[in-house]
Amino acid sequence: YKVLISWMDQIQTRIGYEDPITDLIDEFWMSFYALQFIDWYLYTQEHDPFYLEEAFAYADKSKSLLLRQGIQSQQALSFASIPDYTLKEGQDLLTALYKAEQKLFNARLIPHTTDQRKLDSDWTKAKKAYQSWIDYLEEAYPKYHQLKYDQQLIFPKDIQETVGPRTLVIQYFWIGGPFMAYGSSDDTLVVHVDSMSWDLGGVIDEYLALIQDASLAENKSFDSTVYEQFATQGHLIYQRLIAPLLQKIDSDEIDQLLIIPDGPLGYLPYSLLLASLPDSSKDLNYIDLDYLGKSFTLRREYGASLMVQNQKSAKGDLFYLGLAPDYQKGLPSSRLA
Repeated sequence: YKVLISWMDQIQTRIGYEDPITDLIDEFWMSFYALQFIDWYLYTQEHDPFYLEEAFAYADKSKSLLLRQGIQSQQALSFASIPDYTLKEGQDLLTALYKAEQKLFNARLIPHTTDQRKLDSDWTKAKKAYQSWIDYLEEAYPKYHQLKYDQQLIFPKDIQETVGPRTLVIQYFWIGGPFMAYGSSDDTLVVHVDSMSWDLGGVIDEYLALIQDASLAENKSFDSTVYEQFATQGHLIYQRLIAPLLQKIDSDEIDQLLIIPDGPLGYLPYSLLLASLPDSSKDLNYIDLDYLGKSFTLRREYGASLMVQNQKSAKGDLFYLGLAPDYQKGLPSSRLA
C-alpha cells in the first residue's frame, strides 16, 4: 500500500512534459482505484474516518492530476524565466529514467535473461540524476518548484472551507465497472460503493440519446412513450448516483449540490434527473416533474483540488457575474431544449 502511494507521488513529479510517461495513464486509474479500495477496506475494519478522507483525496487526485499539473506547469513557467536548455535537460533526464524503468520492469517479467544488477544500477543512477536536477530547480527557481511539484492532497475539510455551509460535495470515481461516490458536507463524509454498476454506462447512453433527440425540441404532439422513458430513466439514474448519498445525510440541511463527475458521468444534466416518479393518476406534464434542480442549486467542478487552488489564487479586485434560472413558478416551457 505504501509502495503504491510512493510510486504515484513519484509519477506526479513527471507530469507536464511531452514525454513517454503518458503511456502510463491507464495504470493511473487502476492504481487510484486500488488505493481507494484499500482505504475503504481499512475503514470497514478499523472504522477510522481518516481512511474515508484519504480515499476521497485519491478520488480527486485521479481526476485532477493531469489537468492540474498541466496548468501548474504553465503557471510555473510564467513566474520564472527558466532557460530552454535547462528544461531540455530535465526532459532528457526524465526520458532516460523512464527507459531505465521500462528495461528493469521487462527484465523482472522474465528472470535470468539479463543482468538485473546492471539494470538496477542504471535505474538508480538515472533516478539520482533526475532528482539532482529537481533539487537544482528548488534552489535556483523556488517559485517554479513550488508550483510545479506541489503534491498536496485535498481532503474534504479543505473543500468545505471553500464552498461554505449547506453544500453537499459529491465526487465520483468510475473506471467503467464498480464506482465510488463520496458525499462531503460540513463535518460529515459518507461513501457509496456500487459494485453492480456494469450496466450503468448503457443506461446513461440511452438517457443521453433520449434527451438529445432533436424531435423533443420541436412542437410535435405529446408522446407518452417518450415521456415515460424520460421519467423512468431520469429517476433510475438519480437512484443510482444521488439518492444513496442523500439517504446517508440530513438532506434538509443541504441547499446546494456541488458535483464533481468522472468519465461519462460528466455528460449528465443533473438538474434534469428526477427525485421521484410522476403520479400516473395525474395529467402527463413535463413541467410538474420532480426535477433535482427544483430542490437544490447545482454546481459542477472539474476537480476538487483545482477548485481549491483557483480559490486561493483568486484576486479580490476581480468582478464576477453569475446568471441562473429561477424555477419557483415552474419551468417556462414543457419543451426539453
